[in-house]
Amino acid sequence: MSSQKWFHPRISAVEAEKLLLEKGFNGSFLVHLSASDPDAFTLLIRRDQEVIKFIIQNNNYFFHLCDTEKFATLTELIQFYMKNGGLKTNNGDLLELGQPLMHIEPINEKWYHANIPVKECEKLLLNRGKTGSFLVRQSQSKSGDYTLSVRINDDVRHFTIHWQNNNYGLGKGEPFVDTLSALIEHYKRHPLVEICGTAIHLTQPLNVASIAISNIDGRVKQLHNKDGFSEEFAALNRASRDQFPHKEGNKLENRNKNRYSDILPYDYTRVKLIDVDHGVDGADYINANYICFPIDGERVIDVNALQGNFCTSKPNSSNTNTLVQVKKNSSNSQLIRRGFKNTKHSTKIASMPINNSVSSSNKSDNLCKPKQSEFFLKGSSINSSCTLCSPNNNSPSDVVNGNKSIVVTSDGGKLSNNLTKPEELKTYIATQGCLTNTIVDFWNMIWQENTRVIIMITEEFERGKSKCARYWTNKGETKQFGPAKIKCISKVTSLEKYILREFLFSWRDQSERHIYHYHFQAWPDHKVPSSSDSVLDFLKDVNTKQKQLIQTGRKPGPICVHCSAGIGRTGTFIVIDIILDQIDKNGIHTEIDIQRTIGMVRSQRLGLVQTVAQYKFIYYAVQRYIQRTSKRC
Repeated sequence: MSSQKWFHPRISAVEAEKLLLEKGFNGSFLVHLSASDPDAFTLLIRRDQEVIKFIIQNNNYFFHLCDTEKFATLTELIQFYMKNGGLKTNNGDLLELGQPLMHIEPINEKWYHANIPVKECEKLLLNRGKTGSFLVRQSQSKSGDYTLSVRINDDVRHFTIHWQNNNYGLGKGEPFVDTLSALIEHYKRHPLVEICGTAIHLTQPLNVASIAISNIDGRVKQLHNKDGFSEEFAALNRASRDQFPHKEGNKLENRNKNRYSDILPYDYTRVKLIDVDHGVDGADYINANYICFPIDGERVIDVNALQGNFCTSKPNSSNTNTLVQVKKNSSNSQLIRRGFKNTKHSTKIASMPINNSVSSSNKSDNLCKPKQSEFFLKGSSINSSCTLCSPNNNSPSDVVNGNKSIVVTSDGGKLSNNLTKPEELKTYIATQGCLTNTIVDFWNMIWQENTRVIIMITEEFERGKSKCARYWTNKGETKQFGPAKIKCISKVTSLEKYILREFLFSWRDQSERHIYHYHFQAWPDHKVPSSSDSVLDFLKDVNTKQKQLIQTGRKPGPICVHCSAGIGRTGTFIVIDIILDQIDKNGIHTEIDIQRTIGMVRSQRLGLVQTVAQYKFIYYAVQRYIQRTSKRC
């Protein structure tokens, strides 16, 4: 909780009072762990020459004092009372939270694993690390100290980091510095030397964000007790701010098509409308992005290599040998973007991961299976334009809608046979809630992409504000939106807090398509559902429908997901589905990285997963999914 400087994790009650009286002033406060309840916290506030205590209760879902206000995180509770006041003593006197008494904690560092037990630490380093891998954790023997744990061959060595005179060090004869980060940086440059003369080099930190599925309960408890959700989310926000150009959304002719002026689609992943008058400026614009992610989180998308518009130029035989194969021998591939256009970037891994297939309608069917060996892509560096080909040597125009296997190559069109075990991936379209002037564009996109499943996670109006224009019809009604003709032929209200509508949809009087509209109604704006079970059941129903469409040969395009802005609830839903797919694909013994997953989808649409509460809900939904599935295994 390094961004929450008021939190003092290892200080005792006596030390906290002494600190406030010696270094604080009227209104100064701090928070520390409760000595009587391991799940609770104590808020201390200085009033003149006394210290007033409040117990902050923690029921594993909410934090609260003795009043009715409940908060998803400890940080939100403190921020609320700093802003609004309202704290009362037993005598009814009002207290205000003034200046927090600062404490520096190194939780932001990837190598910091807080209070991980020593046995779990050793298991982690031996199973996931290599010689030189290291982490730092809180000392279990002395409050205020830390332990540096380093893997050396098949052993793990532990070194106590002492806290003396407001400095950190490893003991006599070793340097003491003012922060843990500075100490670790010192030993990354200068090896530790044991008494026997062995030099120990710190080569790479063991990342705290990656989680073994088997340890999901422990990780959630750790994050909750330390308010680590807020810290992780803050670090994520710092690492994934506005990253890529969104010039199209900022153009004057497109501004009235954006529901929110500051939420714009990245240019390089935006959906471009084809059936429009290209003589009209901005006619191809809609505030929507393609979102995709490899099931194996280690094989990432390097978005630096994918910027720029796609083209269908012929391959240049002088180009650097680079190949990215998306899907082989599949009729369900979905092309996100069409070619590279004068792209000059260097990349470690490049990918065009697109497939709208669903690996399983019942995610738990595969959870108990052993991990399979799979391959997704291959790439090195891209320094020039690329072309689109298919294994059958189809021309670029033959693969416009992605119904062929796609290979992107810059080596003269040669195809590789190295990728024999392709991943099955789903592609999503993340978009905003319709405005009255974008309904036609929305249906144009749905037709163009052959989308058959639409997920709506908002109401038309919330808290008195318009969140989404009505782009659908009531049961039995038919309505024309420009070239789009929509008729609602059924409406079913589910016990799982959603409405399923089925539409007959045609565009420019072409053959009708069946569209399935899943309207989830139990997800308030900027908040989360009261139960993760309802979301998990909803996800299961959506995936079942998509699989049925594939099995019946309809070749459905990407699932379209929208809330109001198309980033908060939309991003949370997509990330949960991606993580569950990853678990199903690799089994119960796999690892997941929720931070990295969010970072990857944020590289494709700005700001996906909007609040700490939504971030926290992802963890709880994954945890609940594992609990439910483990009972069936």
